[in-house]
Amino acid sequence: MYWHELINKLSAITSKLASSSRKALLDKLFSRTHVDFTAENAHAIVIWVIKNANAYFDSQLIELVETMTEKANVVNYKSNADSFF
Repeated sequence: MYWHELINKLSAITSKLASSSRKALLDKLFSRTHVDFTAENAHAIVIWVIKNANAYFDSQLIELVETMTEKANVVNYKSNADSFF
């Protein structure tokens, strides 16, 4: 419960993540937080989130570009400029 509250207060980081990236970050974090809630452990967790958030920012950007450029979403452009002459 305390760990969830701590992460919810990191909205400056988690609000910039897409829902899939945020879920992946939190799942990875909470699968490894079997430690007591102390100031030292909370500090370590916050440092971990800050360090790993950049990787999730990058991966969600790559995922977005890949989704937008999938073959099914891309239509070849055919110019109609020749039809005027």
